[in-house]
Amino acid sequence: MRSGRLVNAWSSYDSEEVCWWEAIFPFELGPDFLSSWQDVVLATANDTDILRIEKIDRIDYSREVDGRLVDFLHNHPESVPESGDEWRPAGFALNYIETFPDRGSKTRLTYADRKGEPADAWVDNMHEFAYPLGLARSFPNPPFSIDYVISDSYDPDFPSHVGTIFSVSTDIWFPWTSGFSHESGLMDEVLDNRGLAAINGPRLNTFLHQMHDETARIGGSWTARGGLKQLQAQLNEKGIDLSAPRPTL
Repeated sequence: MRSGRLVNAWSSYDSEEVCWWEAIFPFELGPDFLSSWQDVVLATANDTDILRIEKIDRIDYSREVDGRLVDFLHNHPESVPESGDEWRPAGFALNYIETFPDRGSKTRLTYADRKGEPADAWVDNMHEFAYPLGLARSFPNPPFSIDYVISDSYDPDFPSHVGTIFSVSTDIWFPWTSGFSHESGLMDEVLDNRGLAAINGPRLNTFLHQMHDETARIGGSWTARGGLKQLQAQLNEKGIDLSAPRPTL
């Protein structure tokens, strides 16, 4: 249970990949799983508020008019026609999602208001979100991104595969964060963000747990990476360890 005032002890970074989780599927699996994979990604992202896709102009999709993207694609598979590439089948739109600011995708984040109480915002630009809250530095990156990748390789050490990368540009979900966006500006300063992590973290973890389990069910591989030492120490197999002890740097 939360006690005391919440504080915004989190940072925004100049990279969209402060931490990232990657689901990799070798070509040997064939493309038949792609539609069901897309369904799980889109439905879980929507239902956890990790990514609310409001519009995709390229396929004439509007959440306000059409409802959830996953339902729209089921009802209108013709909106994404055959591409001639088996790894981009008809009705497959993961590669159409744009998470850059003002492109139609937002993430729900809980922050500390001026009274130290939790408040929610739908965010697509971390600078516009962080600056009014008094953070010393922030960057115009989306808080959360989804990227669909295809790697056709002739190197036996790096076999051909498709994959989906889930990345974050902020540590707001982590119990222990850095001082990068604060007065010190130090990456190796450890701040206590457990209050907000207890609210934001479960949403991200619910999404990542589902992605991990679906990746394993399909027969793919799952990798988690952190760009900062204190964040790496808080990663576990499926997401973020919200009860992690204070990292020692």
